[in-house]
Amino acid sequence: MTTLGFTGTRHGMTQRQRVTIRYLFSELKLTKLHHGGERHADAEAHRLAIGMGAYVVVHPGLAFNLDSDCLGANLVLEAKPNLVRNGDIVLAGIDGLIAAPAQSNEILRSGTWSTVRRARKLKRRVWLVFPDGTFKEEIS
Repeated sequence: MTTLGFTGTRHGMTQRQRVTIRYLFSELKLTKLHHGGERHADAEAHRLAIGMGAYVVVHPGLAFNLDSDCLGANLVLEAKPNLVRNGDIVLAGIDGLIAAPAQSNEILRSGTWSTVRRARKLKRRVWLVFPDGTFKEEIS
């Protein structure tokens, strides 16, 4: 039983990222996924998790429009400011955070990377899945 948080680029994942995330969900025996319910990467991870039979919880931001691909969520929580919501996703992912950023190097002013930094600060396991499909596991 594995409960993970997910954060990803608003530009959508590459095909290689989707393949790697499907692999990680399977290897980690994902049973519960927490994500922000945004378009593109969140919706893509959502579909993968639902397809595996995982319980999915959406943590919406204030300017939230539930992506139609996320309608099968088991639970949609109350909307919160994005930075607060991202922290909630990290806290809820008790077994770690999977991140699918748009770039391979960490940048400032990115919600995905901000969420990764929050997970590191809270000493959560982090799997960074890069656009080329490679991944790096960080254990604090």
